[in-house]
Amino acid sequence: MGDEKDVPVQGSVKKTATTKPKAPQKLTKKSSSNPNPSKTALVVRRLISKYGEVEDTKIDIRSPYLRGIFRYLFNDVVGLELNKTPPVADPKLLYWARKGLIRKKEEELNKLQPDEENVVDLETTLQCVEEDWENEINSMNSLLAHNEIMIAPRYGVIGQDQAFFHMRSYYRQREDKTKYVDVEIDHFEGSRPISTLSCYPISQRVDEAGIRERLIQRGRKYMALREKPACRDYHVMYGGREVKLPDGESIEEMFNPFGRVIADPAGYYFHNSASILNQPRIIATRSSEQKELSSDELLICPSWINGFSLASKTWCRLAVEPLADIQWNESAFDKVVLEEKCRTLIHRLVKAHRRDEGAFDDLVQDKGKGLIALLTGTPGVGKTLTAEAVAEVTQRPLYVTLLLGSLEVNSLNFNAEAWGLI
Repeated sequence: MGDEKDVPVQGSVKKTATTKPKAPQKLTKKSSSNPNPSKTALVVRRLISKYGEVEDTKIDIRSPYLRGIFRYLFNDVVGLELNKTPPVADPKLLYWARKGLIRKKEEELNKLQPDEENVVDLETTLQCVEEDWENEINSMNSLLAHNEIMIAPRYGVIGQDQAFFHMRSYYRQREDKTKYVDVEIDHFEGSRPISTLSCYPISQRVDEAGIRERLIQRGRKYMALREKPACRDYHVMYGGREVKLPDGESIEEMFNPFGRVIADPAGYYFHNSASILNQPRIIATRSSEQKELSSDELLICPSWINGFSLASKTWCRLAVEPLADIQWNESAFDKVVLEEKCRTLIHRLVKAHRRDEGAFDDLVQDKGKGLIALLTGTPGVGKTLTAEAVAEVTQRPLYVTLLLGSLEVNSLNFNAEAWGLI
């Protein structure tokens, strides 16, 4: 890094980074834009305790050109005291400035007449960063080069483990001025265990092998549920649904879809094409175009799938893992209190209709495929129980409505046949 020396100065070690490395090739010497040129770009001060240990590190930014760059890169950031003389920076900020410094260097070199002093100041600073943060830089380069798979525990409203490929990340700022990374890792001072972050490399999980296997199995389940609508039991009380705010904005909120549900992302999109929950977008493809997914691709499949809650009659978002095959009650009809002749007739009709769905229709297409039964009687005689028993023995989802006004006939026509509704 040019001429460097460690000099004890009042309980500290001062490391001076001068601007005397070899000048880069193909530079045209011109008058510097730096109004107060200095041979020293940075001064790194190690503050030593009485026990001889490094207590703190501060960096004095001596180069006026570098001061302008750091003001631009870290406007109003705590730890960059540019109003001091000389300006002082936390060493971590130099690490985070590395990409910006590289970009500024490339911009300077691409000028028709690059300023040699500015380029050398940038090279000196980058060399200082690369020496002090070599391990971190190598780790980050390795992560980016291999598209490291990240894990976000308790992701989203439903709060499930979600894996994804890390492509890029950068800082954002909320309306209250607090800063976060785009996967919403809140800014924090000092250090903390990586497992406490909202997102981190899956390789840092203690149970990496176990979590990988579980998420791969979940990915297979998700892909199977995408093929066609599926009625499932959902024995947990967490899900999500879209709600409209008074200002017209939409958000996702917690929702309890406990009971039987229909997993149907295509149906959800058909009825809610503008919904914020239509991510990732589900696009139908011909079976001949589908390919076998790799383990890593299965690993990053969504932890949720959109569908419909039969109990709440609400379109919603469901966690994939809790969705379970229904254990149909084949003996449900035995508990219906009816005359034996009537019970046998109903049972045989619905069983035969279910078995012969692909058989003869009628002279008019689709006319003969429906089976309509009118059950009459006073409240409590067993009309609803009979319908529930029919749903169990035919293994069909039951859509129950008590008020004619609440029966969304038009909205469910699209789904009734695909779902096999009763």
